[in-house]
Order: sequence, then structure tokens, then C-alpha cells
Amino acid sequence: TGTFDIPTSTNTWVRNVGIGDNEYIWNAYYHFTDYTYEPSPGTPFTQTCQLTDTVNIYNNSVTAEAGADDFVCGVEGPGATINLGATQVFSPRSGLWQPVFAPGAFIVDPTAYDTQVTGMQNGDHVYRWTVSSTYNSVTCSASDDVTVQVRIPSTATVAAPSTYEICEDLLQILLQMLQE
Repeated sequence: TGTFDIPTSTNTWVRNVGIGDNEYIWNAYYHFTDYTYEPSPGTPFTQTCQLTDTVNIYNNSVTAEAGADDFVCGVEGPGATINLGATQVFSPRSGLWQPVFAPGAFIVDPTAYDTQVTGMQNGDHVYRWTVSSTYNSVTCSASDDVTVQVRIPSTATVAAPSTYEICEDLLQILLQMLQE
């Protein structure tokens, strides 16, 4: 597949080249005037020669989609956990998550499109999903970033009694927000 901007030009762009193998055949025509030998000085006539050449183009382009930006709450100490959600890639393509800005975070499986990230601390985290593909020693790649807003409340905790015994089917629960 593909579309030539100027199909009759020797210097043109081809657009919308399909993924994978693409074969294009170039036909060039050479028109010239020749003359017969008899009767002298000869009668002119036109001849055309066709020259053909084939070019193969392998389009190895890739795209990367890291998924939608997200928000997660965590707790002090262990931080927050999230599953990232990039677009899945299949062989021969491969994907890799890398932290761009990720204080305290750990990417569990950097090659999994839906990997888990743990230990994220308060702030905005940025992760980059890079998709690569190699064909005939040429590697093409593309990247996309996702931002995860992590919010960890200060040392406030919620306190509730651990057990209630009731004799009716209703109860007013009293919860407390404690500031340390």
C-alpha cells in the first residue's frame, strides 16, 4: 500500500506505507527519435524503451500508548500501588516501562504492559512506556508517558471501634479523625 505524491517524478514522497513488506515497481519510459537508413537522408520515427526496477520497503514503524493519566491514594510508609495500563504489544515488538520521575517507586515487571508499581510516595509520578521493533538490524521505537498523581494523607488516621454488639438492626457509628 502507499500513495505517491507525484507518481511520474523521480523525486517524490510515498505516503501511507503499510506496516511490513511493501513492493513498488518503477516504470520509466525513454522516448527517442531514430531514422531509417533508406531512403537517404532517412525517415524519422519514434521508439520507446521501457525500463523497470523494483524497490522493497519494510515499514517497521511502531506506536506507544502508555494509557490514561491516573490518581491513587496511599498510606504513609508503604506508599501507594497501581497497575499501569499501556497498550499490549506482540512479538516481534517489545515494550519497556521506565521511571521518568518516581520517588520511592518500584516497577514490578518493566516489560509487562500492565505491570504493577509499588512504593509510590506523595507527589506526581511519571512513567514512560517505550515500544521497540527490530528488522534487519534497524530498530524503530516510540514512547509515551503517563502521569500518576499520588496523594498520601498526612499523619491523620481514622479510628473506629473494632467491635459492636447490637440487639436491633440499626446502629449509629461514631468515627474519629485523629491528627498526630
